[in-house]
Amino acid sequence: MKYIRTALSDQETIINFFYDEQLIKVYSSRAEVINILTKVLGQPTIKYKKSKSYWTGASWDIKFSDYKKIEKILVIKNFVDSSIKVENSEGIKKNKNSIKKNISKDIEKKVDKLRVKKEKIVKNKEKSQKIEKTKKVEENKKSKKLDENKKSKKLDENKKSKKVEENKKAKKLEENKKAKKVEENKKAKKVDENKKSKKVDESKKSKKIDENKKAKKVDNNQKVKKIDNKKHELNSTKKKRITKINLNRKKENNKDFDQISLI
Repeated sequence: MKYIRTALSDQETIINFFYDEQLIKVYSSRAEVINILTKVLGQPTIKYKKSKSYWTGASWDIKFSDYKKIEKILVIKNFVDSSIKVENSEGIKKNKNSIKKNISKDIEKKVDKLRVKKEKIVKNKEKSQKIEKTKKVEENKKSKKLDENKKSKKLDENKKSKKVEENKKAKKLEENKKAKKVEENKKAKKVDENKKSKKVDESKKSKKIDENKKAKKVDNNQKVKKIDNKKHELNSTKKKRITKINLNRKKENNKDFDQISLI
């Protein structure tokens, strides 16, 4: 792509100072000036298209702080090339030095103003940075204090919770000990009761055994008595029989004697 070469009446170069943005904007629609400025400043910030194969112009943005570029720009050769025939060239040649001086003075004044503004801006920035730093430092200190307070509160809460937990554990241990003692006492009571019941049962059993023995003895005695009575009865019956037999024999003997005597 190339820059289109228009008629001289359509060609212009404009330099604008934007103080709010702290920029110098240079615009040109003349191809020769654009080529010179590209050599001095480099590639333009914006290129204005007419079609796919041509550009109509270009512009550059230069910061106030870029003094070298500003000094390079403000030279007549950059904007009025050799192809333009200037009328009253002798007067121009004579006044070249004065124009250069005036331009350099104006540039120096502008540069000084820009430097002063820059220094003020830098100072203000430094002040604002210092203020921000102090604010940040204070905020950091406050945040650190808050963090420390939070940490101390958390530590205190943790200590309290630990104490509460320890007290709960101690209470639980004491309750468990008491419960164990109660259970042990209950077990001991049960053991004593079981021993007593065993003793009672054993005494009852011994009593029953004694009673059974006594009953057995009584039964045995009764049986012995019964046997003795039976023996006595048998003996008495035997005696009675014997006596009867003897009486009968005596009777028979007496009969026999009587018969014999009769004879």
